[in-house]
Amino acid sequence: MPFNPFADFISSGMPSQEELDAKARSRIGEKSVNAQKLQDENFGPDIRAMDPYMRPESRSFNKFQWKMSALKNSEHGIVCSWKAAAAYANTEQATRDAILAKIQAEKEGSTSD
Repeated sequence: MPFNPFADFISSGMPSQEELDAKARSRIGEKSVNAQKLQDENFGPDIRAMDPYMRPESRSFNKFQWKMSALKNSEHGIVCSWKAAAAYANTEQATRDAILAKIQAEKEGSTSD
């Protein structure tokens, strides 16, 4: 077999078949342990049942939950409710009507000059 320095250089950096087999066995063992851990986590005790914040009754609508204390006891302050949505819509409609009335008054004042 003729001497080839390039082939020798490349083959010197390559792992042997025994090393590759050992890495593969180690990787398969690690994967099976991780798979068993995942199986145990998925079918183990239900931790969420012990957590009061994850129970369904604690996630239900709470009419006493306010956005901020400044809006307490007003319809605007109730979080995620139709009352708050309607209150904000009514407020914005009143603001829009006031702006339109102001614009109309300015138009009438400028056309009379």
